[in-house]
Amino acid sequence: MFESGGGVSALEAARTALHSAERRVGVRHQSEVLAPVPQHLEPLTALLPGGVLPAGAAAVVSDSVGLLGWLLGATQQGKWLAVVGWPALGAVALAEAGVDLERTFLVPDAGGQTVAVLAALLGGIDVVVVGPGALVTGAEQRRLLARARQHGSTILSPETWQGATLRLQVEHATRGGIDHGVGYLREARLTVVRTSAADGPGRRFTVDRDRDSAITVQAPTWASDARTSAG
Repeated sequence: MFESGGGVSALEAARTALHSAERRVGVRHQSEVLAPVPQHLEPLTALLPGGVLPAGAAAVVSDSVGLLGWLLGATQQGKWLAVVGWPALGAVALAEAGVDLERTFLVPDAGGQTVAVLAALLGGIDVVVVGPGALVTGAEQRRLLARARQHGSTILSPETWQGATLRLQVEHATRGGIDHGVGYLREARLTVVRTSAADGPGRRFTVDRDRDSAITVQAPTWASDARTSAG
C-alpha cells in the first residue's frame, strides 16, 4: 500500500519513474507520440574544411569512386578538371555526378609520360585527379605536389599521396538499386572519416544519397581512432 507524504505520493513518484523508464527503452502509449530528434543536415561540401577542396595541396578520397565523383561535381563551380589514368571513371559517370564535361579533360592513358602529363596539367588546371593507373613514385608525388603548390592547383587521388593535407576514408557503405547498387545506384549511405591538417583529429560523417540523387551530410562526431596524418 502506498502512503502519501511530502506533497507527492509514493504512487505518483512511481508513475514518474516508470514513465521515465519507458521513454529510455522506447515504450510508447497509444495516446503519446514522441517526435524524432531532427538531424542537422548539410550539403556534401560540409565534408571539406571550409567547404572547398584545398588549393595548392593534395587530397585523398579512398574506398569510394562515387564519393570522389560527387565531390568533383559539388565543388567544380566553373573550375577546370582533368582525370588521368582512370579509364573506369569516364564521361558518363562524371556527368551523373554533376561534373561539367565541357570543362573536363580525360586522359585514360598517358602513354608512359604520366609524370610529364601531370606536371603540364598542374600548371594550368584547377583540379587534377590522379587515377590508379597513373603510377608515380613517392619522389614524383613530392615533386608534383610542389608544382601544385606553385600554381595553386589541387591533386585528388583515390590512393595514398605523400604530403596530402586532407583524407576522406569510407569506413562503411550501404547501397540500394539494381544488384544492390552495383548495376544502377539509387540510394547510398556512407560513413566517412575526415582527417585534415586544417582541423586536427579525425571526424566521422554520414553521407546520404536519396532516390532523387540529393546528397546530404549529417553533423560529424569525433572519430577517436582516425589517424592524425592525412597522407
